[in-house]
Amino acid sequence: MVLADALGPSGFPTTVSYDSRAFIINGSREFLLSGCVHYPRSTPSLWPKILKQTKEAGIDVVQTYVFWSVHQPNGPDDWVFDGNANIWSFLDECERAGLYVILRIGPYVCAEWSLGGIPVWVKDIPNIVFRDYNEAWLTAMGDFVTRFTKEALQRNIFAHQGGPVILSQIENEYGNVESAYANPAKYVSWAVGLAQGLTNKEPWLMCQQDDAPSTDNLVNTCNGFYCDNWIKPHLDSRNTPAGWTENWPGWFQNWGFPKPIRQAQDVAFSVARWVSRGGSLMTYYMWHGGTNFGRTSGGPLIVTSYDYDGSIDEYGNIKNPKYTHLQNLHLTLKQYAPVLMANPPDDGVLIQNNVYLSVYGKVGSPDCVAFLGNIGKGDESVSWNGKSYMVPGWSVSVLGGCNGKVTYNTATLPAVQDMPKKYAKVETTTNWQWWPEPIGIWDPQSAIVSDSPLWYTVNLPAQSSPGSHVVTSNVWDVAFFYINSNFQGMAMSSSQKRVAVEVAAGQSTLNILSQTVGLANYGPHYEDMTRGIKGEVDFDDTNITLQVQGWVQQVGLKGERLHLWNNPSAVNWTKDTSAAGRPLTWWKADFATPAGSDTLAFDFANLGKGFAYVNGNALGRYWNITAVGNCVSCSEVLDHCDYRGAYVPGKCVCDCGVPSQRYYHVPRDWLAPPGNMNTLVIIEELGVSSFARVDIVVQV
Repeated sequence: MVLADALGPSGFPTTVSYDSRAFIINGSREFLLSGCVHYPRSTPSLWPKILKQTKEAGIDVVQTYVFWSVHQPNGPDDWVFDGNANIWSFLDECERAGLYVILRIGPYVCAEWSLGGIPVWVKDIPNIVFRDYNEAWLTAMGDFVTRFTKEALQRNIFAHQGGPVILSQIENEYGNVESAYANPAKYVSWAVGLAQGLTNKEPWLMCQQDDAPSTDNLVNTCNGFYCDNWIKPHLDSRNTPAGWTENWPGWFQNWGFPKPIRQAQDVAFSVARWVSRGGSLMTYYMWHGGTNFGRTSGGPLIVTSYDYDGSIDEYGNIKNPKYTHLQNLHLTLKQYAPVLMANPPDDGVLIQNNVYLSVYGKVGSPDCVAFLGNIGKGDESVSWNGKSYMVPGWSVSVLGGCNGKVTYNTATLPAVQDMPKKYAKVETTTNWQWWPEPIGIWDPQSAIVSDSPLWYTVNLPAQSSPGSHVVTSNVWDVAFFYINSNFQGMAMSSSQKRVAVEVAAGQSTLNILSQTVGLANYGPHYEDMTRGIKGEVDFDDTNITLQVQGWVQQVGLKGERLHLWNNPSAVNWTKDTSAAGRPLTWWKADFATPAGSDTLAFDFANLGKGFAYVNGNALGRYWNITAVGNCVSCSEVLDHCDYRGAYVPGKCVCDCGVPSQRYYHVPRDWLAPPGNMNTLVIIEELGVSSFARVDIVVQV
C-alpha cells in the first residue's frame, strides 16, 4: 500500500484553519494521526531515531507539552534550553523528519510530571491560587506563556512562518477540575484571550473543556481510552472538528505495582471506532513515553520509567505487535482519507446485535469505505450489501471499496511479534567508594527546597526498659525511622503505620527522614498541597506530636548540600564495600562507556532504594520494591489478557512478584566517548545485605 500524499511541513508559510469536519491545511481538509513524544523524557541523540520511526508508522504529527518546570526550574528569570530541555532543537528535528507539531503550552500539563509541570517556586508566591482567576497566578502563568510564545515566534516555529507547529494548546484538562475553583469561566476566558492575543494564525486547542468559549479559532478536544461516544454531542453543539488529543495506549506504573498493558487490538479498535464515527484528529498519548529523569515523576509514587506501553518503548525501540498493527491501520485509513474527509460524519446504524455500520462515499464506487464495528465481546456474522462478514468481538472491520473485501480488522494481529525482552551485560562498575550521610540534624538553618527530604528529630521520654514502637499517621510519601543513628524501619503512604523500634534504657533520640516520591500531577489547588508527616506521632502509648521538649526540623541531606554528584572531592570517600548494609550512604563508582550505539541501562537489581546520578546528571529514583499481585510475566501477557471489553487501568498487568523497575535508562548523551570512564553516584537509602556489582546492559 502506497500513500499518495504524505503530510508534513514544507518550510514555506502554511495556512491552518478548520470546519466542522476537519482541520484544513493550505485549503485541504486533512485526516491527522498524531503521536506524543515529550522532548525532556528522551535525549537529543535519540530524537532522530524516534521521530523517523514515528513517520514510518504513518503518523504525520508529533504532539508535545511545553514543560514550564524544565525551562524555569529556579525562578522566572532562570531560563533553560540546553540538553533534553532544548525544545527548539526538538522542533527542528520534527521538521526534518517531515512531522507537523501540536504544541501544548499549558503551562499546567499533568503528564504524570511532578506538580503537573509547574515549578515548585510558584507555590511560594504570596496569595497565589493555582489555575484560577487569581492575580498572582495570572501574573506568573501569563509571564511564562507570553515570554515563551514570543521566543517561539522569533524562532519562526509556527506554520504561518514556515515552521512545523500547526496547532497549539492553552491550559489542560481544566474542565475536569474547574468545579473546585471560584472563577473558572473567567479564568478560561482570560487564558484564551492571553493565547490568542499572542498569536492567532493557527487554531488553539483546549482539551476536556466542553464549556470552552465559543470564539473563533478555538477547538475543544477529548481525552480518554475511548472518545467515539463524545463525537456526536460535540458536533451537535460546536462548529468545530472532532479532535482526540489523548488516546491512552497504555498507562503509567506505580512503585510496588506491576506493569499496565493495553493490547494492540483494543487500541486499534478505539482508533477505528473514532474514525468510523467522524473523528478527524487522533493522538496517541504516549506514542513514545521515555523516562522520568531526575525528580520529574509525579504521582506520587510513579516509577522512573515512563514507557506507557507505547509503540516505541522507553529505549527508542519498536514494540511489536503494537507498532506494526497500528502502522497497518494508519496506512489503511490514510488510503481512504480523501473519501472520509469529503463526506460528513456517519455516527453509524445498528444492523445486528452489537454491530454498527458507517459508510463513507457511494456504495459501488471505488471511492467508498465502510466500517463494521462490533462493540460486543462475541463474534457476529452479518450481511451487508449482498456480502457476508464475520466480525470478531470488540473489533472493527474496514471495508475498503465497500466491495466485500475486509481491508483491515482491528482484532487480527500481524505475524510479526517481539521476542521476550532480555538484557545482556556490556560493562560493569568498578572502584566503589562510600561516604556516610549524617543521621539527624546537621544544620538546623538549612534552606527549604520544596521537594527535598526533611528530617524530624525529637528526644524521647527516658525508658526504664528496652523495646518500643512508633505509630505515625498521614505520612507523605515515605518516612525512614532511626533511633539515634540506628535504622529501624520505613513507612509509606497516607495510612497509619506502626514501626517497631529498639530503644535502650535511658535517653534516646527519634530521627525521622520524610521524603517525597513525586509531587502530585493531577487535581485542584496545588497551592494547598503539603508533604511530610501530616498527622500525629505516638511513642508507645504517648502522643509526642506536641511534646514540650519540641521537635527540630531540617530540610535536605548534607550530600545534597555539597552536590556530591558533581563535586565528589568535597568529602573523604572510603574505598571499600564494608558499608554495604548501611542505610543512607553515598556511593560512587566508575564504569567505561560501552562501544556501539545501542541504548544503555543500569541493572540495579542488587540495590535497595535511592537516587542515582551519572556524570553529574540526575538519572532519577530507583527502588527495588516488589510488584504485588497475581499475574504472568510480560513475555506471556498477550496470551493471557482478553482485549475484549472496555479497558481500565489494572485490567491487564504483568511482571508481578519481581521489582516494579529493575533497569534504568542511561542516555549516551551523558557519557564519555566509548572506552572512556564515567562516574556513577548514588545515595542508597536502605542499604543492601551484600554488595554486588551494578552492570550496564543493553536489550537483546
